[in-house]
Amino acid sequence: MLCALLVLCSGLRADGGQAAAISQELIRSNDWRNIQNGLVIPDKSYADQPYVVINADGHWVVTLTTNPSHEGAAGQHVVSRISRDQGVTWEHEADIERSGPHGFESSWATPIFVPGIGEQGRIYCFYTYNGDHLTEVPNETNRVDTLGHLVFRYSDDGGRSWSRGRYRVPIRRTKVDRENAFAGLPEDDPRRETQLFWSVAKPVVKDGSVFLSFTKVGHFPGHPTHSEGWVLRSPNLLTEGDARRISWELLPASGDVGIRNPALDTEFQIQAEHVTAPMEAEGSLYMVYRNMKGVVAESISRDSGKTWSLPRPARFSDGKVIKNPRANTKVWRLKSGRYLLWFHNHGRISNLGFDGRDVAWLSAGLEKDGEILWSEPEVVLYDDNPGTRFSYPDLIEQDGRVWLTETNKSIARVHEVPKAFLEALFAQHKNRQKTREGLIWSSIEEVKAPDSPATGMTIDLEINLKTALPGVVLYRSGQSRIPGVMLTTGKEGSISLELIDSSGTRVTWTSDKGVLRPGTHQAAVVLDFQAKLIMFVVDGKLVDGGAERPIGWHRYSDLDVESLGRFEMSYLQREISEANVYSRALMVSEVVGNHASRGR
Repeated sequence: MLCALLVLCSGLRADGGQAAAISQELIRSNDWRNIQNGLVIPDKSYADQPYVVINADGHWVVTLTTNPSHEGAAGQHVVSRISRDQGVTWEHEADIERSGPHGFESSWATPIFVPGIGEQGRIYCFYTYNGDHLTEVPNETNRVDTLGHLVFRYSDDGGRSWSRGRYRVPIRRTKVDRENAFAGLPEDDPRRETQLFWSVAKPVVKDGSVFLSFTKVGHFPGHPTHSEGWVLRSPNLLTEGDARRISWELLPASGDVGIRNPALDTEFQIQAEHVTAPMEAEGSLYMVYRNMKGVVAESISRDSGKTWSLPRPARFSDGKVIKNPRANTKVWRLKSGRYLLWFHNHGRISNLGFDGRDVAWLSAGLEKDGEILWSEPEVVLYDDNPGTRFSYPDLIEQDGRVWLTETNKSIARVHEVPKAFLEALFAQHKNRQKTREGLIWSSIEEVKAPDSPATGMTIDLEINLKTALPGVVLYRSGQSRIPGVMLTTGKEGSISLELIDSSGTRVTWTSDKGVLRPGTHQAAVVLDFQAKLIMFVVDGKLVDGGAERPIGWHRYSDLDVESLGRFEMSYLQREISEANVYSRALMVSEVVGNHASRGR
């Protein structure tokens, strides 16, 4: 019998719940991933698409869609602000497009900085403008913030002021335009020409051209439906100083249908919010977008956007589908040439709902043979309230540092992403080292328990199973009659976790079926006390729910983690050949490294 006394948290409190609650609040207040800890970007009430460019002075210029009321209400318009201290404070608020008393909405601003024009470079800001001053989408909605003209203004003074002139970008009419909600109006009604569209993508540069991806919409029954992707290419925006002479081409170049796949359709035919990143090979562009199939959709162009591959679900490098609800997904190519993918790792499918946005994940991309291979994901941001929805991020790189912006539609924030976090994520595919930081007990080596309180716990086991029968105790700890933490084999090759605190509050979660089969496995459960998150990682792969469940991870609500108390592993089952316990929540990338270090 092998016994070890594990102290998960120091300073056990007799006053129980109140002290533990204070401690947990302090723990989360020190977590950079908690969106409440971000730097706030000022707005007027509603705040959307906080996208940042860096001007010639090295200052940040953010463009924002805002509204003194709510999303879609009259008075919605686009503004800019400047930060000289990397998001700590903001100044020089400017209306890019003024809002009239009766609407004339401007929305969905997407900026790009062009260094080669003028003494200070030029910032272009593209947005959707209700240029015909419409008040409704016939028989569908009175929201008029996603229709009209695609226009831009520019700033030649680093974002302090914007051009008097407003310039319209022509968009070729296609099938979705001719069949949209305005198509049923009488032939002599000029509103028949109205187009519905919006963009969530900052323009990107590839081979000297600028590419702006956007989504055309057919109908708007409360929310945009019948949608598909298109790309505008300008061959001379980077060099042409006269805004009137900037030329544009709508891509795909031929045909009458945009970037979509009928196999990804549901009743509402939503394939929207297309975002593009340049790839390494000449002419190659990578695109992702949201839909209602619960996956990230991807498409690739090899000829500078003229044609695109049939969109398909994006996948991790092991072939698992990358899950995403009806929420914005973003892809970025960093200055290093590496890629990051933002998504919500939640395969929720629910009519027109927008749930599943309370946790955001990042995956690192490696380009190989013209494809992008995506790593196992990491939690990058979360909100304490699982009901919160945040999304529409942007990524900022400056001085070797990386920040993310996001918005919950009322508050927009900036978050610096630690360099160590990104380095671990990018190195995941080649990590072969066992993690030692936070290791408080091991069955194969002597370690010293840390003195500081834990912000989580990770139990990492090597399991040898002759059969996968349920009910085998893999790990158990706790005080008399209080299990504390218990891991057992579950039904149909699953793993079951049970947590019970001193008040009797019980939290349970079970992995996907079939993760354990006869043979040797590395199985880890990560308990993240900051994000209130439970994750299983088996054989170096995050358990994500597979085809049977929208998610494989779980967020719990009530648990006094301090009162879980002193942990004892009373024995090692013969099925366990190695056990390691950590006083913190390991990154998925670290668990992947532990698995690889065993030669698997």
